[in-house]
Amino acid sequence: MKSWLGLFGWVWLAVACDALASVPAKTQTRASTIYVATIRGSINPGAAAYFDNVVDRAATDSQASGVMLVLDTPGGLLASTRKMIQSISRSRLPVLLYVGPSGASATSAGAILLVASHAAGMSPGSNVGAAHPVGSGGEDIKGAMKEKSVNDTVALVKSLAEERGRPASVAEAMVRESRSLTAHEALDQKIIQSLSETPAQFLDAVDGLKVRVEGTGGEVILKTRGAHLIEIPMTLGQKLLHFLADPNVATLLMSLGGLLIYVEVANPGITIAGVLGAICLITGFMSFQLLPIRTGGLLLFALGLLMFILEAVVTSHGALAVGGILSLVLGIVWIMDPAAGALRIEPQVWIPTILVLSSCVLLISFAASRTQKLVEKVLKKMKGGGLAGLKGYEGTVEWVDPVHPERGRILIRGEGWTAVSLAGALIVGQKVEVERVEGFTVWVK
Repeated sequence: MKSWLGLFGWVWLAVACDALASVPAKTQTRASTIYVATIRGSINPGAAAYFDNVVDRAATDSQASGVMLVLDTPGGLLASTRKMIQSISRSRLPVLLYVGPSGASATSAGAILLVASHAAGMSPGSNVGAAHPVGSGGEDIKGAMKEKSVNDTVALVKSLAEERGRPASVAEAMVRESRSLTAHEALDQKIIQSLSETPAQFLDAVDGLKVRVEGTGGEVILKTRGAHLIEIPMTLGQKLLHFLADPNVATLLMSLGGLLIYVEVANPGITIAGVLGAICLITGFMSFQLLPIRTGGLLLFALGLLMFILEAVVTSHGALAVGGILSLVLGIVWIMDPAAGALRIEPQVWIPTILVLSSCVLLISFAASRTQKLVEKVLKKMKGGGLAGLKGYEGTVEWVDPVHPERGRILIRGEGWTAVSLAGALIVGQKVEVERVEGFTVWVK
């Protein structure tokens, strides 16, 4: 009996040990997730919309432990920079910034974003700084506006530096003196927390770092070692706007739009110049953030619909149809695409819709153009189409005034008209051609 009890005890102990060993495997949580946004190029509305989208995407993932911005930029618009700083401030997850690879820079607006990040790292061979404000074309700002811009930007970076525990004096020097730092100097000056050759090494280096995250209202310990990285690419609308919002491209758009509008006003009837000019101007306003992205998208969408309607009543030889298609596509992309949230229109829906609608408009445009050509051909055959619709038409003399033989009545298009000859007496049955019309009297030859 004791042997049976002993055997039972050993079996029970083995089962219990196996159950205990299996508990960690069942309750083990997977590695944390880091959402990655990569911006190479200027800081502009497209980049700001993209970064905001990534921050929102990360906020919906319960396993996400942070957002990493991989940056290589020569600078950009201060308005877009402020929008990205606001995205960082409202994020419930820490936002990390990495400048890389070697040769990359976080210049001007990029330096401000680095100061605003919760933790930052740089690749050897990269640099940061030179955040002195300049005009949209890179020119120096003059007069009182320069002082206002510099002081405002200094106040911004000092406030961010103090919030993140970075030296405010170094941040101020980046703005006032356009000071630039190498990656090693930035590490020595405590502007960054890590000098790492890759983003993965940077994440390992800052693991366990305690940072204050405004979105949570408290401090957060970074859990970044071995994190699973999810790269979020730019959407179609963000890529397009990021390219068009480049200061050089945006300036060309505004200039070209103004020129095309001038050409249309100076030479009414060209149509295509006015159409493309309007699209260029609206896109230029969006690029310089004079128009919000969605507002500009709505204007382009409305402009596209208007062009489609006008195509049915105005002879533009397809110019309005083509402009309407372009405007409608850009409008839809920029109305829904930048946020890419719950209201996003899937390409499987809007692409076929645009194709069908565009095909219908082009068909109507082709039919209208063909009809006009047929009318012109008939008018040419009938020798008409001038003043009052009668000049050049041929008529037949039906009656001649016996007292004044140069006067009589002629039949034109089935209508009887009082006629006066410019070349002597009229003869019944004679073919005459209308030269001009005065009231209800036609002068013929």
